[in-house]
Amino acid sequence: YEKYGANAVSILTDEKYFGGSFERLQALTTKTTLPVLCKDFIIDPLQIDVAKQAGASMILLIVNILSDKQLKDLYNYAISQNLEVLVEVHDRHELERAYKVNAKLIGVNNRDLKRFVTNVEHTNTILENKKPNHYYISESGIHDASDVKKILHSGIDGLLIGEALMRCDNLSEFLPQLKMQKVKS
Repeated sequence: YEKYGANAVSILTDEKYFGGSFERLQALTTKTTLPVLCKDFIIDPLQIDVAKQAGASMILLIVNILSDKQLKDLYNYAISQNLEVLVEVHDRHELERAYKVNAKLIGVNNRDLKRFVTNVEHTNTILENKKPNHYYISESGIHDASDVKKILHSGIDGLLIGEALMRCDNLSEFLPQLKMQKVKS
């Protein structure tokens, strides 16, 4: 991924639902100089400690599974541990909750959690009245350059692409076509 222009790498560490592990995260950090995002259902500071020990430079906090107090406490704890935090939202209410903790990096998940279908244009809807001074990442359902074009006008700063990268046959062609002009170096 690094060779073809990725700006960061994410790895699932949840074992129960995704078959991930912190050992795999640690192994990944020895193979890349890119920032590594620990994707898990983080609900406890201990998970943040384990992620940091394994070499993560960023963690994911999913607003939908946390109370306001948990979100604030976990966010502040991760920041105190010198970790970046990607705060994931699914709707405008969750976006407002992310603003309350002053999240610098906000991910808009395009997956409908009730029906488990994705629609990349969900990003456009959620970010219609976005606030300045935050970085916005569109997550899930991005399969090709046409998907990126559908959401560029929302003012996103980056993309989190998982499944499409795992399924692609030719990374050297696929990844560069998804690079956004805005974040090209």
